[in-house]
Amino acid sequence: MQEDSQHHFKYQVAYLNNSEFSKNKVLASTVENISENVFKKSGPMNKNMSVQDSLLEGAVILTSNVLEITEGSKISYTFPIVRNFYTNRVENLVLRKNADNSFSGILMQYNLTTAEKAQYINGSFSDFTGKIDVYKINNLSIAGQSQVAKDWSCWTLVYQANPCTNGAGHAYGHACLPGSNPANAAQPNTLVAVINNCPDLDEPGPPVIPGGGASSGSPGGSPSGGAGGDTAYTPQNPYNTFMLLPFGDANFSCAEGDIVCVEQRAFNAQLQEFFSGHKNNLGILARYNPILKRVGDYLRLNNFSEADKIFLKDRLTLIANWLVQQDNSSPEKELENYRYADWALNYLIISNTSNFSYLQAHPTDFNILYMENIDAAGSDFADASANVILDILINQENGTLSSLDTSWPSLEVLKQQVKQAISYGIYTTAKHARNYLYLPMAKAAAKYPSSIYWSNKAVDRIRIDAVTPLVNFNTNTMQWQDLFNIWLFELTPSNFPYSSVNFTGGANIVSGNNIYNPATNAVSNFPQGNTTGLLNIKQKLSNGLQMFQTATGYFHYDVNAFYSTLSNQNIGIQMLGSYPITAFVISKTGNSALVQFTITNDLGWDSATRFIKGENGLSNQGVIDDKDVGTGIHLGGTITNNFTWTQTITF
Repeated sequence: MQEDSQHHFKYQVAYLNNSEFSKNKVLASTVENISENVFKKSGPMNKNMSVQDSLLEGAVILTSNVLEITEGSKISYTFPIVRNFYTNRVENLVLRKNADNSFSGILMQYNLTTAEKAQYINGSFSDFTGKIDVYKINNLSIAGQSQVAKDWSCWTLVYQANPCTNGAGHAYGHACLPGSNPANAAQPNTLVAVINNCPDLDEPGPPVIPGGGASSGSPGGSPSGGAGGDTAYTPQNPYNTFMLLPFGDANFSCAEGDIVCVEQRAFNAQLQEFFSGHKNNLGILARYNPILKRVGDYLRLNNFSEADKIFLKDRLTLIANWLVQQDNSSPEKELENYRYADWALNYLIISNTSNFSYLQAHPTDFNILYMENIDAAGSDFADASANVILDILINQENGTLSSLDTSWPSLEVLKQQVKQAISYGIYTTAKHARNYLYLPMAKAAAKYPSSIYWSNKAVDRIRIDAVTPLVNFNTNTMQWQDLFNIWLFELTPSNFPYSSVNFTGGANIVSGNNIYNPATNAVSNFPQGNTTGLLNIKQKLSNGLQMFQTATGYFHYDVNAFYSTLSNQNIGIQMLGSYPITAFVISKTGNSALVQFTITNDLGWDSATRFIKGENGLSNQGVIDDKDVGTGIHLGGTITNNFTWTQTITF
C-alpha cells in the first residue's frame, strides 16, 4: 500500500444512515434542538409562497442520509431539508463541529432550474455562481461569503469564509452588504458542501444512474443483465453525484400515477442505504458510474437480499480500502484506479470464495493483481491470469503447490485467453501479456520469491502447449507476428542457437513477399538511418566509396519516427526500434554497385513497450528492463535479429 498521504484522497467522505447518525449523541441532540426550537413545524400552505418570506417556516431536517466530510480534525455534516409547502429551491443544513464539541451552522439554498438539477445529479453542472444563498440560523455562528475550490480530485468544494457582520443573507459570489465592519476577523475556511465537477475523460455515452425510467427531472437509465462481465460500460462523464441525491433531489417528486418514477426513487433509496455507513469508504466507489451501475444491477437482480448485500459489501470494502491508499494525485491516475476497482469488483463477484478470502486476509496482495488499462477486450484475460496467480499464492500458503501438477483448471483457461490474444494481433498480445501476466507475476515474485518457480511452470506450459503450435519457425516464410511471438514467449532456446534469429534476402520479412504492407514493413525498404546517422549509400558511392569498403548509418527511433510508424503501420520498425545499418560494397562497375546491407538488432521488452504506447493513442506506460532469455519470468527475454540482404544500387 502506498503511504504518501499527499497522493491519497484529502477528504474522507462518509454517508451516514439514520442509525449511524443517531449514534452521534451530540450531533443528534443539536439537530433535534434546531428542529424543535429553531425551525417552525407548521408552515404556510400557500404553494405560491417563497421560502424567502420566512426562512424558518415549515422546514424538516432529514436524517436518513447525512453527508459527513472530514478534513483532519475538521468535520462537517450536511443534511437535506424539505418544506411542507412548495418551493423550487434545494436546501441544506450544514453543521460544523467546533473544538469544544458544539456546532455552528448555516442554511444553504441552491437556486437551480429543473434542468440544472438534472445536470447536477449527473455530474455535469458545476457553475454555481449567483445560485447559492447562505444564511445564519439563529445564534449558530458561521455565515459569510462562499467560495469554491477545486481541491479534492475533480469534486468542487464549497467553503465558508469572511463572514458578514450584519448577519444578513447573501448570495454566493456577491459581496457582503454595505456597512460590514472589516475589523471583525474572518473565520478560517470551512468545508460545507461537495459538488461534482469531474471532466469528461471517458468515451462518449450518457451518464447513467442505475435503475429504470426517469421522471420529473430524476434521470435514470435502464440496467441490463447481471453484474458479471460488464466491463465495457464507459459513460462520457465517469463520475456522478448519486450519493448526494438527498442534498440536490429534495424537491423532485413523481407525477401522480407515474409508477416507474416511484419505483426508481424507491430503488435509489435502497441503493443509497446500502452505500451509507460510517467511514467505510463505500461512497467513494459509488461516485464512479460503472461501479454504481454494477452494484445496482447486482442488488436488483438479487432483490436486495441480506446475504447478497453482505457478500457485496465485503468485496466493496476490500476494494475501497485499497482505492483510498493509491496515488490519486491526478485525474488520469484516479480514473485508472477506478477502472481497476471496477474490474476487481466484477472479478470478486464471479470468482470463487477462496480467492476473496485470501485477499481479505492479505489485503496488501491486492496490489499484486493491479493491472493497467483493463478494458472489455482484456477483462477475461485479466480474470484468468488473476486466477492462476492466486492459485499459486493460496497453494503456497497451504503447502499444496504439488496439487497444481495434477490439476490446474484455471491455467487451461489462461492458455485459451493467450491463444485468443494472439489471434487479435501483436498489439493485443503485447498489451495483455505485459499488463495482465508479466507485471503481476513479477510483483508476486518480488514479494514472494519462491512463487517465481510456479509462475514459470505456468508460463512454460503456456509457451509450449498454447503458443508453439501457432508459430511458424521458418525464417524464410515467417511473418512479423511469428517473430514477435518467438521473442515474447521465449521460444528461441529449442529453435535458434544462442537466441539469435538470422534472416537473409530470401526471407519474406526482408523482401516483402507475402507480408502485410510490404512498402513499409519489408526490411529492405527500411530507412537507411536518419538525421546525422543517414547512410545515403548512393551519395557515398558517387563520392568514391570503393569495392570492399563499408559505410555505416544509424536509425534513431525518436518521437517523429514513433508517430511515423503509427501512421504508416510499420510494425517491423516498431519492433526493431533504433538500429545500426552497414553497407558493404561487393562489386562496383560504372554507376552500378552490388551492395550487401546488414541490420543487427536486439529485441527486448523496450521494443515491446512501443506497441502498447501506440495502441489507441495511449501514452507511454513505462519501459520494462530488458533481461536475458530464461531469467526471471519466462517472458520477453532479449533475442538478437540479424538481417542480411543484397541490392544493386544505381548511382
